[in-house]
Formats: sequence, structure tokens, C-alpha cells
Amino acid sequence: AISFAEKGLEKARLTDDIQTQIYAASSLGSALFLAGHHERGLQTQRYIIGVAEKKGIPRYMLKTYAPIIAMHNRLGHPDSVRYYIDRGNAVLDKVPEASVESIGFLEQSFVILTDMGRYRESLDIQKKILAMQDSRPFIPLDRLWQRIALNYKGLGDIEKMDEAYQTAIAIADSIHQSDINDQISDLNIRYHTAEKELAIANLQAEKSRRDTIIALITAGVIIASLLLIIYLRARRRKIEVENIRARLDGIEQERGRLAHELHDGVCNDLLGIELTLAAGRCDTGELSEMIRTTRNEVRSISHELLPPRFNGLSLTQFIAAYAQKSEGFVSYQPSAGAIDIDPEKSINLYRIIQEWTGNLRHHSTATCATVSLAESEGEITLDITDNGAPFDPSAVTSGGLGLENLNRRVKALQGTLNFFEKNGTNHISVKFFK
Repeated sequence: AISFAEKGLEKARLTDDIQTQIYAASSLGSALFLAGHHERGLQTQRYIIGVAEKKGIPRYMLKTYAPIIAMHNRLGHPDSVRYYIDRGNAVLDKVPEASVESIGFLEQSFVILTDMGRYRESLDIQKKILAMQDSRPFIPLDRLWQRIALNYKGLGDIEKMDEAYQTAIAIADSIHQSDINDQISDLNIRYHTAEKELAIANLQAEKSRRDTIIALITAGVIIASLLLIIYLRARRRKIEVENIRARLDGIEQERGRLAHELHDGVCNDLLGIELTLAAGRCDTGELSEMIRTTRNEVRSISHELLPPRFNGLSLTQFIAAYAQKSEGFVSYQPSAGAIDIDPEKSINLYRIIQEWTGNLRHHSTATCATVSLAESEGEITLDITDNGAPFDPSAVTSGGLGLENLNRRVKALQGTLNFFEKNGTNHISVKFFK
């Protein structure tokens, strides 16, 4: 790659096309940097920056700043990162605000500023992008709102973080609903096409009866082939519809569970506050404690309503955040190495943790629970322990402790679910291959 990139830059220098030179130099600089030749990579990028600045065209200058900012960030040079960001900001006003170069530079800047822990500066850039008219960010809009939520989290503003996540979810759900509508429309077109093909086949069969035996056999083969195609398409359509129905059923069951949580928890707490006020017992401390408990309950339920999106965030980050919000009830022991799991399976695994620890907290004698995640030869193991009374799955009636939801999610993972006691500690173990 380095050899060909060097040849490319040599040829590009013979042209008067600044864009060609920028592209060739950036390719060589990236190849050198990735190969470990960091100084040569930076030197190549500085060369093309000089060419762009000599031309004096701001949008070309912005194009050259973004790669060197990323390189210095990888090398842990915060001063250099700040230096080139400032140089880019100096020419930013000279470039149309919704241009490709402007948006690209701003997005590169806020990503790196977030990594550096400069959440407020990153947030200001993100708000600027959102305020631009006719701007089209390279990053999808729902992921942009997720990164805004990360900055609010870093600033400790949990309420605004939740609002940003809700916006990201609404945008993602809108996109997802549009995709489902397109799929259903496509299925309808295929179905009507199959009907027309069958009608044509029937006409061909009628004609073949007036022809020779060979023509009749040929027509029969054609009809059989068409019927097979129709059967396969109908079967595939049926499977797709069943999958959609299964997802909808899962959503309804999740809503039902949360409705019970609101009825049995929040409503009862509010009733207690109402009775206290009606009795004329206006103990400010007691009322404040009751209101705080109710508010924490609502916040816990709102976090459960928030479906996890793993674009830009890992499963381990979600689990760690969930443990942090549990007020000490849940602790998380991450694995020694990174664990890469499919997003669909990550969602099911995260919901299993929510379901079980929530049941332990509200329906058991446990005072703490520990979540651990490990990988061995492609097999993922989730282990949740607690210090409550021993648990016997066979003694649980239908609907108890959400076992039905747990079994359904474990089945979706094509894994196994086991309960056992060891050294006076209760264990729930989920295993599956990623």
C-alpha cells in the first residue's frame, strides 16, 4: 500500500488538480501512519496542508486538517489536536456552513473532543450542526443524538442525556418503521406477481391440451415449476410475517410488565403520599423521602423503557451504566478482554440482565447482585449471582418472576438457562455461542 501510495503522490504532484494531490497525500499519510511510520505519516500530511494553505482556498484547507487531527489524537498529542482544530475554526467561517468540507471537519472535531473528555466543546459543535439549515451530516441523525447523550452523560446532566436518547430512539424507530413498510410493500408486489404468473401458467395449460402429448408434458413441467416458486415465496412471506408478529408480541408483553410495575409501584407510592396529605401529617422529611422514592422508581422504569442502541456504544458500557444507576444493588465484573457480540444478541442479553436483577430487587430478599460476562472459544457466559433466599424455578407459578420472558430471550439466543446454588450464593447462568 505504501509503495503504490508513494507512486500515486508522485504522479499527483505533476498535476494542477489540488483535490487529486490532497487525496493522494492523505492516502500515503494514512498508509504510513497505520504501518507504524507515524512521523513520516505526519510529515506527508503537513506537506499537503502547506500546499492547500498556499492555494488559499479554505475548503481545501479544512479537508487537510481533519486527517492530521485524527493522527495526533491517536498518538495522544492533545496540544497538537487543539492547534489544528483552532486552525480549522479560523477558516470555518469562510466556507459555506452546510458544505461537505465544513460538516466533515466539525464531525471529526466533536468525535475527538468527546474522546478527550471535552464534553462541553463537543456539545457546542453538535448543536451547531443541528442548527444549520439544509445540513446533511455524514453520521446518521439518530447516532448524532446518541453522541449528544454521551456528552450530557460526561457532564453529569442525566435529564438532558435521557432527552437526547429519547430523540435518538424516536428517529431510529421512524427509520425502522419505514423499513418495515417498504418490506411489506415489497411482499405485496411479489404476491400479486405470483398471481399473474399463475394465471399465465393456466392459459398455457389450456393451450397445451390442444397440442401434442409432448407439449402437454412440457406445460405440466412449467406449471409445476411455477407452483413450486409460489409455494416457496408464500412460505418465505409467512415466515417473515410470523417474525414481525413475534416482535410485536414481545413489545406487548414488555408493555404489560411495565404497566404492572407502574400500578404496583408508582401508583401505590402516590396513594401513600395522598393519604399522608389527607391525614394532615405534613412531615416535610417524610414527604420528601416518599417523593424521592417515587421519582427513583419512575426513573428506573423510564430507563427500562429505553431500548438499547449499540451504535457507538458497547454492551459492556451499557451494563456498566445500568449497574451505576442501580444505587449499589447491582455490581458489574467485566471480562479481562473485549467481547464483541452481535447487536441483536446484545439487546437480548441486556434485557435478560434487566429482567432478572429487577425481579431480584422487587421480589426477593436479596440486597445485592453481581453481573459477570465472559467468553471462551466463542461461547459467551452470563452469570448473575445474589445473596437472597434460595430460588426454586419449579415452584414458580405461571408468570412468576418473569421466567417466561427469560426463557423466550434465551431461546432467541439459542442458548441454555440454568439456576443453581453454590457456597450459599444463588446463580443464574446463560450460555450461548456468538
